[in-house]
Amino acid sequence: MNRKRILSLLEAARWPSDVASAGATRAQIEECEERVGVEFPKEMREWLAISNGPRVARCDFYGTERDYFKFDDVYEIFPEWTEREWIPILNDGCGNYWVMVTQEEFGEGRPIVFVKPISDREAAAYIVASDLEHFLEFVLEKEILSPELGDFEDTYWPFDQDKVLAKDPDLLSFRDVPLPWDA
Repeated sequence: MNRKRILSLLEAARWPSDVASAGATRAQIEECEERVGVEFPKEMREWLAISNGPRVARCDFYGTERDYFKFDDVYEIFPEWTEREWIPILNDGCGNYWVMVTQEEFGEGRPIVFVKPISDREAAAYIVASDLEHFLEFVLEKEILSPELGDFEDTYWPFDQDKVLAKDPDLLSFRDVPLPWDA
């Protein structure tokens, strides 16, 4: 993960009232994994070490210690995600989640999918990034480009096929999961 790039984007996109979210310690990450029963892959551990559950514009990332946005809380609501080793990364404030799929359900790798629990809490509505780093770049860039609390669709991600694939061509390597522009 390009730590410098992610930190730069995170700082530019952070909600003005958010207190800088320090990274989690190795002990905090391991304690969280023990509590929730899911081992985080390397890239998730790297992200948590950079920033442990920041608030970015309209989005709240999950972390190991936050009062309202802890991994523990999501796994309590969706215990089946623990069994599948899905890792919630972010929610949109409307009951939907972006989740890392870790068990190669859609092919090799750990893509990020959008889940709408009101429709189906155990299925991906569509895939949004081939990996965590691409996802973080997409989300943070989107928040930098559209900081007002208005239309969340005022930038290209995730629905502009040409622009998304130009930045993340590996998105097409996954199978049996809808693409955003087809969903």
